[in-house]
Amino acid sequence: MIENWITIILSSAIVSAITSGLITYYIEKRKYSQEYWKITIGKRLETYDMIEKVLTYFQSTHFVDKHPCHLAFLNLDTFNSAQTEIATVSWKRNWISSRLYKKIIDLNRLLYDFDLSEENSETYNISKFGVKNYSKIAEIRDEMIKIMAEDYKDMPEVKSFFKSKIKG
Repeated sequence: MIENWITIILSSAIVSAITSGLITYYIEKRKYSQEYWKITIGKRLETYDMIEKVLTYFQSTHFVDKHPCHLAFLNLDTFNSAQTEIATVSWKRNWISSRLYKKIIDLNRLLYDFDLSEENSETYNISKFGVKNYSKIAEIRDEMIKIMAEDYKDMPEVKSFFKSKIKG
């Protein structure tokens, strides 16, 4: 009879230890995943903040001969700054949605046309290019803002974000 009790106590201790070990493993694994998600979301938010900074170049307007022109085309320095920041954001493409990245590429290609279409980089020519492409840039900017709003809404869904990156 005592042997049965010893067997019962030992087997419950073993079951308890195994159960405790499995629960601890599951909790630690979950903590690791949550910590990884926090880091991922942090990196994504940092990159989206950079994109918002880039968009300020295309949300402010000045006038050239009574025609609207984005701030990015105010002078050579602002144009170069905008292009540099777009290039930096493009480099961080793993942290943004594929749809947003495509719009950044569209904007970058449009700005690249300035280098191909103008012989020199005087402020007048930059502004002229800005006036000519004002509507196209505004359309890309507005689409980027809409996509960013959707991305912010879906930001906590880290798994689905990476799945979409794999498919894209």
